[in-house]
Amino acid sequence: MKRLLSFILLSFLFLSVQGQIGRYPFYRITATAVAEYEILSGTAQGHETSYVTSHPITMPTGVQAGELILVFVCGNDSRTISINTGVSGNNWTIESNVTSDVTRGLVIWKFAEGSDALTLTSVEGTTKISFISYRISGVDTTNPLTATSATGASTNADPPSNTPEYGTYEYIWLVVAAIAEDTAPSAAPADFTGLITETGENGSLGVAYRLYETDAAYNPGVFTSNLRYWITFTVIVNPVQ
Repeated sequence: MKRLLSFILLSFLFLSVQGQIGRYPFYRITATAVAEYEILSGTAQGHETSYVTSHPITMPTGVQAGELILVFVCGNDSRTISINTGVSGNNWTIESNVTSDVTRGLVIWKFAEGSDALTLTSVEGTTKISFISYRISGVDTTNPLTATSATGASTNADPPSNTPEYGTYEYIWLVVAAIAEDTAPSAAPADFTGLITETGENGSLGVAYRLYETDAAYNPGVFTSNLRYWITFTVIVNPVQ
């Protein structure tokens, strides 16, 4: 009888420890266990029809303080684009800023503060831009994302490889195509979903995403797109650590 009671007690303690292990920092919890880690509704997009030097970006609707605002921009030429801090404040980050002949692509982000605005300036003269903006919750505030880029002049814009920084998690992966002229992608790479396109008069965008758990380098497939100059990005959004 004593042996039976000892066995039951040890079993109870073991199950209790197993149930608590996810609370401790040495245990790696995937993003599927964090319900708040997701791309939220309210995505905004648009493009300009006139050549201007000041480019206001529409924020996603419903933004809450602490959410990641992630903005993708396609400029219709290689003119330098910067953030107008007088309007936008100093907390926006240009993560990647790439040019390819007649096209410029940017990845820009900020953690929402509750009252957020973004206006860009084309430094060397007038241009037109297209943009798509997201809001994402449950993101690591110390290191929210990594972005790699590629350029080309061909059909089927090809996003580059990227490598997670925190080992095996279920990350949000976004692939982006910034394409010259009025020709947005017609299909996203295989396994990516939620394709959003914005067709501008002189520069177009396509963005899609995927939840993918890996700790290794991953090279997405290609967009389906026409023969044009293009810039692509592969963005990994990191969950709370």
